[in-house]
Amino acid sequence: RLSTPLVPPGTASTELAARAAPLRGLRWTPTENLHLTLRFIGETDDAKAVEWFERAAELGNAEAQLRLAQAYLVGTGVERNPKRGLRWLQQAAAAGLPAAQRLLADLTRAAELSKLSPEERLLAQGTAAEQRDASSMLALGVAYRTGEGVPRDLAEGNRWLERAAQQGYPGGVVFLGHSYPRGEGFPQ
Repeated sequence: RLSTPLVPPGTASTELAARAAPLRGLRWTPTENLHLTLRFIGETDDAKAVEWFERAAELGNAEAQLRLAQAYLVGTGVERNPKRGLRWLQQAAAAGLPAAQRLLADLTRAAELSKLSPEERLLAQGTAAEQRDASSMLALGVAYRTGEGVPRDLAEGNRWLERAAQQGYPGGVVFLGHSYPRGEGFPQ
């Protein structure tokens, strides 16, 4: 859809992200992409958008390469083609686009982790978290808070979420911002 966005000033995006409630299976928009839609201008033709993204991507536009990758990975406006989507994603990441690099890292990690048993996955995340990988810290914190693969321990989960947040990882801030007012796993 076409829209007129308003980007929040200063630290407002971070403050908004901290208020986003964590929901299982839902991933919020990265803080740097938050905006307020002032007006929807109209629907776009997904297939036509893919044509334009393809043209711009072939000319080396990294943002278009990312959008094209997303279209192929999901099947929006084009027949789903993960191989082609991955190729465009790799090009966008190689061009230095942070959003493409994050998505590529997440997809790679998910593919590798999906091959492991829940216990092996937790061990891998724990090892990466100990090596200061903020994404793994978040995953470990959520695992402890939900009891997924480990005994449920809200305080231990919060410790890992705090470590992720201290590294500036938005997910850690969001989970803590949601849990703290309720006192979940924090000393009373």
